[in-house]
Amino acid sequence: MQRKYVQGDLTWYGHAGGEHQVKGGVQIDLRSENINSGNLQQVVTLNWGNATADPTGRTVSGPFGYYQVTSNGASPRQGFITQGDVNSNVYGFFVQDAWTLSDRLTLNLGIRTESEKVPAYDTSSDVNKLGTYPIQFGFGDKLAPRAGFAYDIKGDGTWKAFGSWGMFYDIFKLDLGQQSFGGAKWIEWYFTLDNPNFESLNSNSNCPPACSGAFITKINERLPSLNQGDVSANLKPMREQEAAFGVEHQLAANMGMTIRYVHKQLDRGIEDTGAIDPITTTSRTSSPIRAKGCPRRSTSWTTVPSTRDPRASTRCPNPGVSTTASSSRSTSASRTDGRFTGAIS
Repeated sequence: MQRKYVQGDLTWYGHAGGEHQVKGGVQIDLRSENINSGNLQQVVTLNWGNATADPTGRTVSGPFGYYQVTSNGASPRQGFITQGDVNSNVYGFFVQDAWTLSDRLTLNLGIRTESEKVPAYDTSSDVNKLGTYPIQFGFGDKLAPRAGFAYDIKGDGTWKAFGSWGMFYDIFKLDLGQQSFGGAKWIEWYFTLDNPNFESLNSNSNCPPACSGAFITKINERLPSLNQGDVSANLKPMREQEAAFGVEHQLAANMGMTIRYVHKQLDRGIEDTGAIDPITTTSRTSSPIRAKGCPRRSTSWTTVPSTRDPRASTRCPNPGVSTTASSSRSTSASRTDGRFTGAIS
């Protein structure tokens, strides 16, 4: 995979109801992948002395059991492979303002948006009915406002309050396109094991399907989800919200304490799920679906000589720090609710 990232921004300083530092920019993330990897040969799996079921439910076995041949439709003499030549470019825009209303209060306001396209690895017309990019999100789909503040409570730098809130979006990893949109190719063939000489089971150049023994069934383990209806029509991008609030107090010239509360909430998530094909019962498919609601709350108390909240969009003034030594201690308590196979980071 190749990735190139470019960002350009412009900052304006002005005075209007306070001091402003307005910054706007463009972000371009160019991603591409030309992949051809996997098993160089078929994989033969022996199930010695065992039986399996054919599509009708009938138990089938050869004199010595049955065996499987891992192959694919593009290069049948190889095993499980991944192929494709795709690109997925993300274009983003942002604008933000650090607004200092007074020497005690600063606001940070901003908004970001981006467009994204998820590529199909198989673009052949007989397989792909959804086009080059089965999933597309425009700038209006991924608007991410953010706001934060820092306030000097007493005006002497000993007590500060801070807080922030924002929406955040993730981008698709190309692995979804590989697995669901035709990149991964894997067909599992099943035959009766009539010959104990395993080295000759797939020696025929036309195997599969002309392999040793009687054909039982085959399963397409990576049937592309590129038909109409495979992708939810109202699919929305993953979205997470985060709010953080806290208070910082300078206890002494070389000691400070911070109490911070953080709430993270997953509003939407996207997953691909597999299912047995209801028509043939021999092939599997996957399609993106949406999951909702997985909040997480945490509270932390931190005693530090210098503070900057890495999860908030505001920066608070630092308390005094000893030039000879420093130490820190932190305690956190958290709780996670909801069900989702992904993760909140």
